[in-house]
Amino acid sequence: MANNTKGEASVNTTGLANYFCKMKIGNVDIHTDSINAIIIREWIFDIVPRMELTLTDDGSLFELWPLEDTEIIVELGKTKASEHIVSTFIVDNSSVDILAGNASNIVTITAYLKYTNLFHPIHTRALKNKSSIEVLKQLASEIGWKVNSRINNSSDTMTWLQINMNNFDMIKHVLERSYIPTDLLLAYASINNKFTIKSLKDEFTDNTFKICRFDLTNAAADTFDNKQDAITLWYNGYRFHNMTGYFNKVVGGYGLTSTYYDLSKKVGLSSAIDYHPYTSLTGQHHMGEYVDSINYGTLTKNTHPNYYKGMITNRNILGSQFGNMIVAKINPIGTIKGKLNNGTDVIIDQSIELMDTINFVLPSINQKQINEIYGGFYLVCGKCWYASKGSPLQLEVSMMRNGRNKSSFNLDTTKDVVKTATNSSPVVS
Repeated sequence: MANNTKGEASVNTTGLANYFCKMKIGNVDIHTDSINAIIIREWIFDIVPRMELTLTDDGSLFELWPLEDTEIIVELGKTKASEHIVSTFIVDNSSVDILAGNASNIVTITAYLKYTNLFHPIHTRALKNKSSIEVLKQLASEIGWKVNSRINNSSDTMTWLQINMNNFDMIKHVLERSYIPTDLLLAYASINNKFTIKSLKDEFTDNTFKICRFDLTNAAADTFDNKQDAITLWYNGYRFHNMTGYFNKVVGGYGLTSTYYDLSKKVGLSSAIDYHPYTSLTGQHHMGEYVDSINYGTLTKNTHPNYYKGMITNRNILGSQFGNMIVAKINPIGTIKGKLNNGTDVIIDQSIELMDTINFVLPSINQKQINEIYGGFYLVCGKCWYASKGSPLQLEVSMMRNGRNKSSFNLDTTKDVVKTATNSSPVVS
């Protein structure tokens, strides 16, 4: 299954794997036929992308070159001509199952995007006179990620203390305590080694979006009939998850209260965000029925004045905006130079990024209309590429929002303006 040459990694040629892959684990070139399953995931709440890999090993990764903090270089795509994931991961954990009378092994690997100073070393230091965004940029630079910041101002300049924490935990610490009035700061790494810093409301108010439609043929196609089809996202299946119970009651979507002492008196705070720009009905049916009350202790002059307010506001917004999710299987072709079915050259653009806005056109059961309730606008919060032996590469995209839309049966046309998916498309020149 493998060899220790330093040449190009093996590529499937026998047809057992119905996708394109090159892979190298340390010194060992991995033949695609040896890969039983591969999963690569980006998720805005995970901070760092992760890969899970299961392969059949002849002993090379168990006896000759045992796995430690080994690099995995992977190139993965739908076909050789499609857009490829090209990234490097670091092995985190692995296990080996012995099969066939000790004749072969099944190796299972969990790996994270390559980093230099993410989980180690442990720091004890003060990051003086910096905003949360400036701290996040510094941490990303130390880890080795390129910073892509869509926002540069936050109201939380102070001395940030990193006490007995690695940079991974410090990123989470800063995000929980950052403060942008009635907004949420998000930060995450993607498989292209970029660390993105964004504001949630900036994404909600961004007027750019991509249309995603249901079509069994186009969801598997490499060529398309016209330019419009070539820039439309296509899916062939989906599932819907309503998680408002967890987000409302546990995370804090209904609302939160807190108290703290400001060295002179007890101060009370509350947060109950009623904000659902993509839907006419919010998922917070008991808005204001606070689900948690937190006593934070003393607010000193060592922190920014909205330190505790930021903590409950961030938690409340996080709980109130992500209760409904659609997971769709989307054509993983990406962006390439291709052709239409009539032979005309065209740029096929079916790429999708975290926090993109998607106009999700959801067919009704009768197929002649659209589903007004759950169709419409969503934010992309996760992407998961997966493939297994004998199966093509698939891309599952997780899109989230708060609430649902009113149907035509309960829509008050004199009051309600619903931002729903339509059959119109952006003009293509």
